[in-house]
Amino acid sequence: MDRYTGILTGAFTALSAFFLCSEYEKKHAVLRTYRVESEALPASFDGLKVLFLSDLHNNHLGRKNERLIRIIEDARPDILLFGGDMITAKAWSKRDFSGLEEILRAFAGRIPMYYGNGNHESRIRTERDSYPDWYPAFKRLLKTYGVRHLMNSTEKIVRGEDTIRISGIDFTAKCYLAGAKRPLEKGYIEKRLGPKDGDYHIVLAHSPLYLHEFSEWGADLVLCGHFHGGTIRLPGLGGVMTPQFQFFNKYCKGMYTEGPATQITSGGLGTHSINIRIMNRPEAVLIRLGRKESL
Repeated sequence: MDRYTGILTGAFTALSAFFLCSEYEKKHAVLRTYRVESEALPASFDGLKVLFLSDLHNNHLGRKNERLIRIIEDARPDILLFGGDMITAKAWSKRDFSGLEEILRAFAGRIPMYYGNGNHESRIRTERDSYPDWYPAFKRLLKTYGVRHLMNSTEKIVRGEDTIRISGIDFTAKCYLAGAKRPLEKGYIEKRLGPKDGDYHIVLAHSPLYLHEFSEWGADLVLCGHFHGGTIRLPGLGGVMTPQFQFFNKYCKGMYTEGPATQITSGGLGTHSINIRIMNRPEAVLIRLGRKESL
C-alpha cells in the first residue's frame, strides 16, 4: 500500500466511524437529571418532578418512539413540558407530526402536559401560505390529547393553597436569525407574559440566549432548547455549532444561573438540516424541584 492509498483508507475509515457513531447516537436517548432549589418554591411543590422535552424534530427513538416513552415512564414525572420544535417545518419537509403524536398518545390523561412554541411552530403559524393547514392541524393535535398550549400565555398549577405558574413565550423570527444575539425591545417579556407575579414561575423559552432578560423580569426557572447541544461536543470546549451558526456558545446545553433565575438548556432529541450528533446523545431532561429554606 503506497502512502496516498494509506491516507485515503484512513480518512475513509475515520469518516465511516464518524457516520456510524452519529447514526447510533441519534436513536439512543439518555435521561439527564438536574435538581433546582429555590426559596420561592412553595412547600407543597417540594419534590415536584418536571420532565422537559425539546427539539424532537419528528425523530423516532425506537419503534413508535418506544425508547423515549420508556425513559419518560421510568422517570415517573408529575408534569410533562414541551419546549418547542418537536416538529420540523422546512421548505423540503412534509407535514408529519407522528413523532410528537406518539408521545402525546402515550401520556394523554396520565400526566398534565404543557407546550411552548419553538421557531418551527412559530413558522407554521406566521407563514401560512408556505405551510397551508399545518398550524390548524397542529392545534387540533394538541387539543385532541389535552395539551395546554402556552403561546404568550400562562397556566396555574395549584396544590392546596399553593400555586406555581408555567408560561410559554413565542419569540419573533428575528430572535432566531443567524449570527449574533438580537436584543429584545424594552418590555418584550412583560408585553407577552404580563408583569411578574409573586408565584414561583417556570417559563418555556425556546431560545437560550435571553437568560439575563428573564432574570430581570423575575423568572425562577427558564427551560430552553434550540441549540441541539451544539451538534458535536468536544471535551473541554462544549458544543461546536448552533443552528444559528454561533460557535462554542456557552448556553448550548446545561444549567446556568443569573440572579433569581435558573436556566436549563436541553441538548434536544433530534436533528434536521445538519443531521448529525457526535458525543451528544438525544436527551430527555428531568428536573427535581426543591424548596430551599431561607437562612
